[in-house]
Amino acid sequence: MTCEASPGCGAGDGQRKSAPMSAINNLFGDMRRATPRHVVDHVAEAQFDRIPGLKLRLANISSGGFMTSGGPPPLERGEVLLVRLPIVVWRPCMVAWVFEDRAGFQFRQPIPDEPFQRLLAALLAKDVAKPTR
Repeated sequence: MTCEASPGCGAGDGQRKSAPMSAINNLFGDMRRATPRHVVDHVAEAQFDRIPGLKLRLANISSGGFMTSGGPPPLERGEVLLVRLPIVVWRPCMVAWVFEDRAGFQFRQPIPDEPFQRLLAALLAKDVAKPTR
């Protein structure tokens, strides 16, 4: 982000200068994630009234949500569905964003640490057990 010489810009000599990070943070907020993401490869069943038999390919997961990849799900931002996961079984989630062949989902309630660690271990064990080609 740049600014011209104007009040409050800090470029009093008329040259373009980078805006301070605080200005960028004011515009976009703190974009760091609250929980770490873990790479997985898992196809999950989802319950959604409009699309029976919906399957989602999870690419990463955190205690707060997950990302799908490999084709855009036929869902729109704000829609709510249930996703079936090992250990924690059915979890309500909401579509947070959709972009190209990916989508982000936020769990209604974050998964508590102990069940999330068991879920992650089950997902990662499944990934390790897959045959290589």
